[in-house]
Amino acid sequence: MTATPPHDDRSDEVGLEPVEATTVHGIGDPDEPSESSDPNGEWWIDGPIFSTAHSGSSITSLRPGARPGRFTASMIARLSFAFLFWIGFAFLALPRIVDPIAAPAVEALATQWWWYVVVVLAVISMVVLGPTFGFTRRATAQYGQLGLPAVAAALVITAAVFIALLLHLAIGIDYIRHAPPTVEYWELPDTGILLIFLAVAGVGALGLLVALPFSIRFAVKTQRTIVAIRRTGTRYAGRLEHLDFRHRRISHLSQFSVRVSFGTPDAPRVVTAQMQADPERVPLVGEPLLVIVSTIPGRRGSREQILIEPDPDRPMRFDPDSGKYVVTADGGGG
Repeated sequence: MTATPPHDDRSDEVGLEPVEATTVHGIGDPDEPSESSDPNGEWWIDGPIFSTAHSGSSITSLRPGARPGRFTASMIARLSFAFLFWIGFAFLALPRIVDPIAAPAVEALATQWWWYVVVVLAVISMVVLGPTFGFTRRATAQYGQLGLPAVAAALVITAAVFIALLLHLAIGIDYIRHAPPTVEYWELPDTGILLIFLAVAGVGALGLLVALPFSIRFAVKTQRTIVAIRRTGTRYAGRLEHLDFRHRRISHLSQFSVRVSFGTPDAPRVVTAQMQADPERVPLVGEPLLVIVSTIPGRRGSREQILIEPDPDRPMRFDPDSGKYVVTADGGGG
């Protein structure tokens, strides 16, 4: 049977693309600017990104030709800097947020003008550079998902707050041990509150530390599956049949449920998938897509895997009314 090459006439007929096994070549670092000539743009970053197996922050993408993600030296350096920054910022901010924890020496410093200036400058730097100083953006480019960067960033910030609390506890205990006898008990630092905060931060950091390797394994495994599907799968010309805006967003990506149709030698098929996209990159219903179907072996036997992507040979059009896909602070959208 001869498959019909895909075409871009936006008709109701779904064609078939010839079976094609591709090899992954030209592998590059996702951190680097893409040299791809894909007319659909860098969809693997801003969408539309599809998944038939996962939803939300677990939806994973991979730039065509790229290898599965890894922690680069730049990412580790940025994460280390963010860790040190958050230790200092938490140490400076905590006496202003929770007054009873500060020892008198720290409290006296925390009322100085320069203390406030340092805190304000730190907040400005976070607004300008981001709370992780570029780590989240680079990790998202490497691992193609929003979940793993969020776990890593939360771990670093929570651990930094834990260290800052430990420093305040050590200063407070030292003051209590050497406090003059004339100091009343209510004038002493409240180590009870510090211990409660420490317990919360410690449990949170421990939980995130346990979750991080699983998040890395999941992201890399999913990206390897994407590589395998692209290499061994059969490509079909598909079409976006239905789009349901979920009125949710994760980071800057709005969330959708979609149905995609494609034709096979046996019969036409329709699959349900989850999609996330920047509001300005939401495809119109009826736009072309590439559907790749592959049988991937596993420990529990072989199973069919479906990958849906923008078709590099048939550029899609985006909904010009992007405002209706913007999720507001109250969870609403257009």
